[in-house]
Formats: sequence, C-alpha cells, structure tokens
Amino acid sequence: MATFRTGIASQGKTQEGHVPTAGKEKMSSQTPSCDDKRSGSDPATAKEDKKVGQYSRKTRILVTGFHDWTKLGLPPNIHRIKDNPSGRMLVGKACDKPPLSRNGPLASLLRKNLPKLEFHFQTLPVLWNMSATIDYSSYDIAIHIGLGIPDIHYEIMVEDGAYNMMVGYDAIGIPARGKLSNDTKLILRDSNRSGMLNSKLNGKTYKVTQSDSKSDCIFTVKIARARKENSFICNQTHWRALQALKDSVREEGRLKGVHFIHVPQFDFKMKEGESNLATAVSLVIEDLINIDMASEPKLVEEESV
Repeated sequence: MATFRTGIASQGKTQEGHVPTAGKEKMSSQTPSCDDKRSGSDPATAKEDKKVGQYSRKTRILVTGFHDWTKLGLPPNIHRIKDNPSGRMLVGKACDKPPLSRNGPLASLLRKNLPKLEFHFQTLPVLWNMSATIDYSSYDIAIHIGLGIPDIHYEIMVEDGAYNMMVGYDAIGIPARGKLSNDTKLILRDSNRSGMLNSKLNGKTYKVTQSDSKSDCIFTVKIARARKENSFICNQTHWRALQALKDSVREEGRLKGVHFIHVPQFDFKMKEGESNLATAVSLVIEDLINIDMASEPKLVEEESV
C-alpha cells in the first residue's frame, strides 16, 4: 500500500456531483508522519517535534492541461488558452497567455473538495518535448489532462498505458515521427493500476446536477489501452510520466502514480457546460487518487496491445 495515504474516502461505482461543488466526502487528518530520532533530545521537545513533523508534508498532486494548438495566428501564439478545455478548466476565462493564478472551475473544485492535499497546476504549450519541463520527483501523483474527441461531449477517457511512438505536427509546425525510446518495448503501463482502472472506473457514470436542478448531465468513463492511433503530444507526455514513475519505483522516490485523462469539448449548448465538465473531471481525479493511495505501482513493458 502506498505510504503517502491521507485517508480520502473511497468511492462506489456510481457518483454524483453538483455544479459548482462536487465530492463532498470529508477527509481524515491522517498524513505521513516522521519520527524524531535525534539522540539526547529532551522528551517533551521530541514529542512536540514529532507533532510538528507529522503535519509538515502534504501529499502533493500535479494537474496539468494544454494550451491551444490550431489557428494561433502569425506568429503562432502558443500560449493562448481559449479553445482547449483541458487548459480552460484550470485557468478559467479565455486568455492570450496563462495567468499567474490558476482559478478555473476544476482547479477551484479540487482545492475546495480535497483540502488535505496540496495541488499544483500547470498548463503546457502543445509542443514536442514540452513535458521535459516537469520535475516529477517533486510530486506524489501527476495527472495530465488533454482534449480527446471534441464532439463526444459526455465521455471521459482515462488512458491505460502509453504507446512508444510519436507522430504529427506540433503547434508551430515541427514534425515528429518515430519511437519515443529505442530501449523500451512498444507499450509502457502500470499493470497494478490497470486492473483497478478497469474494475472500478471503466463504464462508471458521474451524474452532474446543474445549479437550477432542472437537468442532469451524465458523464461516462472509458478506459483506453495504449494504441498506435494515440501517438501525439498527449501520449508523449504520458510516456514520460510513466518513465518517471518507473524511475521513482526503482529509486524509492516520491512519485507513486501518474495518469492521463482525455476530456471532451465543453457542451456549449448547456448553460453550465464548462462547470459540468469540470465537476465530472474532479470526481474522476478523486477516484484516481483513491486508486493510487490504495495500491503500489508496477511498471511493465509489452510488445503488443
């Protein structure tokens, strides 16, 4: 069992949320502890030091989204966040460059509903190798979000592994074609979490009730195995995260779990389309955190899907 457990309540197969709040489960104050082992210390002082140390380190979660990558103008503004919901849910209003604060609906929900966790948010330009800027060793869990199939508004796809391939043009027209690594097999995945993703999340629905309570939105999770068709920058980002997790397991490092979520485009026909999606994604993220806290990672390489 992962050592950074903080006592998030476990989730069932059906889950509900309300705009703009979601995930009402309360968390206990259980956090990782550290013992005072200094020789010759005063017992009273040692007891107080232990009390302080017990709460000195929160579980740290990284959540990332992406900037836009089409119709960026000349020269291309790779920092614009307008049409990509993965970035908009973190920053909020459309912008030509990311704001200093991340107060979008998803970022706000995660901070509010999981206050015992320390969330960090980052948005990335859609450029090859941009994920190399992330220091995964600083986090317990990393969750990346990208745009999936835009016009399927109510399907949230959680990736099960990454494919050793990169194909396509990035936001400034730089092409890529070939393997991500010549020293690794075709597929890299976390086999321990794979079974839990399929048994606990695949097909799970999340009902989001709008603030006027007159209508509900039902989002469904699909677990997707690594595949050749998914070889763009999202896949490269997930691949590097999994490699970082593999290194962390070998070196007994801090990182204990990584995930990639493909989200649909906002349903702009709904009055609260942005909040609806953010609410559902916040519940999916909470479930992913629960899975990581209840298990240990085991990275495997495979030659076939």
